[in-house]
Amino acid sequence: MEHPYFITYYCGFPKTNDDERRYREAIDCGFNLLQIEHGSTEEKQEALRFCEKMGVRACIHDQRITDLVYSEWEKRLDDPEALEKTVREVCEDFRDYPALLNYFIIDEPSTDKYPLLGAIVALFRKYDPAHYCYINLNPGQKRQEEYMDVVKPAMLSFDRYHLMRKETSEKNGPITDPETAKAHAAAQTKYDNPGWYNNLEEVRQLALRYDVPYMIIILLTEHGQYRYLTREEISYEACQALAYGSAVLSYFRYWNGSIPPNDTFWRDQNSCIQGEGDDLVRCQHYYDVQAVNAAIRPIGERIAQTKSEAVFHVGEEQDSVRPFAGYGAVRAIRGGRYTVGFFEDGTFLVANKDYLAPSECEVEADGALERFDAAAGGFVPAEKKILLPAGGCAYLRLA
Repeated sequence: MEHPYFITYYCGFPKTNDDERRYREAIDCGFNLLQIEHGSTEEKQEALRFCEKMGVRACIHDQRITDLVYSEWEKRLDDPEALEKTVREVCEDFRDYPALLNYFIIDEPSTDKYPLLGAIVALFRKYDPAHYCYINLNPGQKRQEEYMDVVKPAMLSFDRYHLMRKETSEKNGPITDPETAKAHAAAQTKYDNPGWYNNLEEVRQLALRYDVPYMIIILLTEHGQYRYLTREEISYEACQALAYGSAVLSYFRYWNGSIPPNDTFWRDQNSCIQGEGDDLVRCQHYYDVQAVNAAIRPIGERIAQTKSEAVFHVGEEQDSVRPFAGYGAVRAIRGGRYTVGFFEDGTFLVANKDYLAPSECEVEADGALERFDAAAGGFVPAEKKILLPAGGCAYLRLA
């Protein structure tokens, strides 16, 4: 299995009269794994050819698979020949396209679907061993080891959102400029739910135990009690995931359509793009995500080539975390509240938990410090006092 760093999303744009333009728009936002979700088999094949031309990869969503895992799914194992026929036909339609990376199977399955999912994954592995299945679990998923043993996924995926608000906003409609976005975010009464770091560590440990990469789906779109995020809060989520060694980052969600009448849960529409059909607009979050993706992708590409070795925390934390008390040649890290992820290749990442203000981080270590500089194309000498942006990070190593 290849190990580039992928950035993707949940829920791509709807069917339009110019899909190529919309795929290009997602690529320009910094996504290198596109979700191919609509259209005929021939249209999806055309999308795969476009992805190949643009140098990005694709995840195929196919209604035939959706029908297997939702519509009368309890009967599927009683007819193994029909099950195998469906998977074989899907593989035959898509497996020879170089841009294909994986197949979407299901989101947040119940535990009683594990045997069926195991059979489906095994069939995909039989008919298309070069590409894997994508199944997303919820953060409270039960019987995780059973899932790994029965389903045998080639990649783990979890979603986890914890940036909350106390009130429901009256704003209803796309926010398309930074001034309105700033005012809207500032008007919220914010709080952060506990459990974010506990869940990241749980997923990290599970992925290491079964030797598979993992993806975290982070919050982007305001909905229900989940708040409208600033660019710094989006960066904070992404950098924390990097500190825990996530090899794929996904945003919930890229597109959100029109709101049903009297719907309060999806009252706030701000994803990257909004609207229906060809009447789509870019929201401010499109530009926020574009900036965050540009900052984290060069670091993620390096981290994806190694493995997480240990994760520590500096400063107070409500979750059950490991306080940093020195690791290897790094004796102390001071200055603020940080997550510190160490990797097998000798690198480490310090992520600022403060998404409201920058923080001066001091690293006490044996040897000279180097910091990854994307513009320079590698690590460059660094002082042992480093200014971390609000919600940002520094990728480091000792010379």
